[in-house]
Amino acid sequence: MRKVLWVVGIIAVLGAAGFVTYRVLAARQSATQVGTVNTQTTTVVLGSIPATISTAGTVRSGQTATISWQASGRVDKVNVKLGDKVQANQQLASLDPASLSPALISAQQTLINAQKSLANLQGSSLSLAQAEQAVTTDQTTLTNALASRAGLNGKTVTSQAVINQAYANYLLAQAKVDTLQKRYDNMASLNDQNLRKAQALSALSAAQQTRDADLAAYNGDKAAASSQDLATADAAVAVAQAALADAQHQVELIKNGGATDDIKAAQAAVDAAQATLNQQFLAAPFAGTISSVSSQVGDLVSSGTNAFQIDALSNLFVDLPVAEVDVTNVKDGQAATLTFDAIPNKTYNGVVTQIGLVGTSTQGVVNYPVTVQISDADAMVKPGMTAAVSIVVNQHDNVLLVPNQAIQVTGSRHQVVVLFEGQQIPVPVTVGLTNSTMSEVTGNQLKEGDTILLNPPAATNTSGARGGGILGGGGFGGGFGRPGG
Repeated sequence: MRKVLWVVGIIAVLGAAGFVTYRVLAARQSATQVGTVNTQTTTVVLGSIPATISTAGTVRSGQTATISWQASGRVDKVNVKLGDKVQANQQLASLDPASLSPALISAQQTLINAQKSLANLQGSSLSLAQAEQAVTTDQTTLTNALASRAGLNGKTVTSQAVINQAYANYLLAQAKVDTLQKRYDNMASLNDQNLRKAQALSALSAAQQTRDADLAAYNGDKAAASSQDLATADAAVAVAQAALADAQHQVELIKNGGATDDIKAAQAAVDAAQATLNQQFLAAPFAGTISSVSSQVGDLVSSGTNAFQIDALSNLFVDLPVAEVDVTNVKDGQAATLTFDAIPNKTYNGVVTQIGLVGTSTQGVVNYPVTVQISDADAMVKPGMTAAVSIVVNQHDNVLLVPNQAIQVTGSRHQVVVLFEGQQIPVPVTVGLTNSTMSEVTGNQLKEGDTILLNPPAATNTSGARGGGILGGGGFGGGFGRPGG
């Protein structure tokens, strides 16, 4: 019980001390009562603040090229005008063929001769047609050979000796038939009932039957496939296949121009002559917009004379110098905002795409090149314009924010002046992230909704009535509006 009473006593003492401190503060701040019509106030808000690095640079296109004449002569045609959009390899202008140098004129004949040589090496259209006809013929031959070989499948294989013996039997039987036929014919004058004539006819008939049987046997043996027949048929198929493959290869060689060194050399000669002849023309090296036109029809130009400038305006970039103390905070992909003096009341967006690795020193200041790509550039943004760029390198969310003009700085100390119950009370604050208009304040001296002066009176030292020392750095705990809290 005594312990409880002791704790309650301590709390009462602390409460009384807090009340006395609050009264002292109020009394000592009585000289700062709000009484002028010029006092401006705002409230502490909760929000997000981005930390930015601000610098300036010049807009450039993503790709640019100056196109110059490669030959001398009189300009014959100019096919584009300022602002035209062109495609890669589109012809922009040309020289009058009659004004070309002798070297360019001779290049025309050189090109014709080189093309003829290449065509002869690659083969004419007639050669291709003949090669394709050979393929058709060889294909037919192969088809027939395969059919003949397939016809032998399933047949009995008979040796050539058996076939020869059957043929010999047939020949002997035929000779016997011939002999008996003569004998019977010599008896033509005899009566058919004559015994000798009847015997001759019987012998002739028997010989004819034997001959016919031997002929049938021979034909049967000959119709069967011999091993020689199979070998011959297989060889015919192989020869036909090889001939067709050669014919098809020849067609491919003619179509593709072959791969010989002679053909390569001929093609190189054609390319060289064509390149020389192309010097009378100017073509776009990439797709873009004509941003400068220096040649007009009738102009006399020489090699190296500028004719056009082309820029890829679909991608615009700004190259920026960033101080060495800031460049470590810059990262690829960070967001940026851009403004232009030439385009008032409009802000553009961008993103960091490149950070240089090597800095340059100018009058003792080291800067690193940083490139920002403009994400939403329109026709008003042009290469060469100066852009003011802010790169967002950090952001804090859900923090207390006050306007920069409300913060007083004395040495290394920062303070704001809080308007509390009609009195102006300086409160020391710790500043976190800051940008051009707002600053983050950390700690427990302020809370959301506290009223502060936008135009506070000049700060004095910490021993003065408006110095931060009177609060001892502790403020009022949870912020003003809740004394003793």
